[in-house]
Amino acid sequence: MKNAWMLGIILCAAITGKIYAQEWKADIERTDFDRNLVRQQTNSLINWQEDPKDFLSIEKWMTERQLKDEQPGWRIRQRISARPELMGRVFSCIGSCKLFRGAKPHSVRYGSRVYEGDEIHTDKNSYLWAYLLDGSLVRLAPESALGFLEINFQAKKVFHNLRLNQGYVHWLHRSEREQKLTTTTDTDPLFLPLLLKESNLSWFQRQLFQKAADKNQILMTTSLEYLGVKEHQEELNRRIKENNQKLKGIESEVLFVAPNGSLHVKNTSFSWYYGVAEDSYFKLFSRNSEEEGEQASGRIQHFMFRGYVNKEEKNIDLDVWMRVDRDGRQCDPLEFSVPQLLSSEIPYRRPTTLLLARELSLAQESSLWTDLQDEEKLADNWGLKLWKEELAVRLDFLKSYSRRLETTNLRSVQKLTESLILSEEAAKAVFDERFFTQSLEAYYRSLKTRHSFSQESVRDMSDLHYYGWLIKNARQY
Repeated sequence: MKNAWMLGIILCAAITGKIYAQEWKADIERTDFDRNLVRQQTNSLINWQEDPKDFLSIEKWMTERQLKDEQPGWRIRQRISARPELMGRVFSCIGSCKLFRGAKPHSVRYGSRVYEGDEIHTDKNSYLWAYLLDGSLVRLAPESALGFLEINFQAKKVFHNLRLNQGYVHWLHRSEREQKLTTTTDTDPLFLPLLLKESNLSWFQRQLFQKAADKNQILMTTSLEYLGVKEHQEELNRRIKENNQKLKGIESEVLFVAPNGSLHVKNTSFSWYYGVAEDSYFKLFSRNSEEEGEQASGRIQHFMFRGYVNKEEKNIDLDVWMRVDRDGRQCDPLEFSVPQLLSSEIPYRRPTTLLLARELSLAQESSLWTDLQDEEKLADNWGLKLWKEELAVRLDFLKSYSRRLETTNLRSVQKLTESLILSEEAAKAVFDERFFTQSLEAYYRSLKTRHSFSQESVRDMSDLHYYGWLIKNARQY
């Protein structure tokens, strides 16, 4: 009943406004112009969660109306801010992973959508891989929190803005280079198997084993060679080639923000650790030991310091661990190797299954890259805005805004740590084995059990039996 009364008042106000617009000298065409709706947008701009008393307040309406008259195009901006764009999906969560959309947390699993403004937290002994629309992959270690702030599309580029609140994150850029063929297995088996069944090594093992004659099946069972590894990697490279033709050189650009420093990178993978009120560590990766072919051109590898007027951008070398002081005023290469940092690299060196899952997902969304050349199709089919030259202005603003905002936040954190006894919290902020122990244990365990009966019995499963095995062992429900 309340909504019915509100709707009646709104209709009367709208009709009256149109009748008396000329008498009131209201320039509706200048201030209230709109654009065609994109996918999943509605005509109404009303916030139905608002208190009816506030909504019907004439004083509030007059204030808002004055601001709208001073800001032509307010309808368009309000529609954009009210509808966040899709950034990607979760591939797998091991343990407890929470997605915050507003103040309310939601558990995530395979296929959970990630929108602009979402923030994902991983609990103790919990890990997550997420897939973004441009093919980039994000890996979160335990006790980490990452904000997915925004994604913007240009005809030849996809721009991301992320913020690490705490913890350890790895950004795996989608390279057009092929993976080197090796006999090594997946380096991040903690997440295996994935629910996307065609991406798993066990899928290829079943195909090869069940198509072979009885004599060959006996040879496969007694052979020390790990069945299907070569075919698994060859399929990944075949998919990379196919998707390269569809993406046609789309570049991936990231503005990655942490409290004590920012990275502006393009076509580059990186890892970053941040502990509250502690030094940070990060590294940019060339991936030359895992991939073959020419490096992507047009790389950007810039680090940005903290400070209200410090606009310096430092170029960072590849494959070198860097240390950032807690104030964000210094950034230098580590003078000595840290075993924990080197060990933490192992899981994301050759995650073949996740890379193949990425290529399969890109193939399913191949029409996005065709529509990316047409602004109307991108809006109608995907609900996305096509950015043009204004994206460079947006990037400059985000760099300046994040630098000044994080500088203020750092000062507040410093005052807090100076005034309180936080010895226990400070001890937790140090980078240690808790960020990768389970991953390494799963990796070494997979090497020991690769020829165990429980692993080799999967080869002879029927499709139904195999599907049940996936659901049980993927741990996503």
